[in-house]
Amino acid sequence: MFELDALREAFRRSVHENNVTEVQWAEHAELFVKGMIRKESRAVQT
Repeated sequence: MFELDALREAFRRSVHENNVTEVQWAEHAELFVKGMIRKESRAVQT
């Protein structure tokens, strides 16, 4: 399970690396969380 601070920092990094504008944050956050859930799910399965 992710530590909240690490998740927050990963999101900030993703926003910066993908040049996400403030207007796009909600959509980016949704995609980011879904991606993290998929990664976590795969890690649990292996």
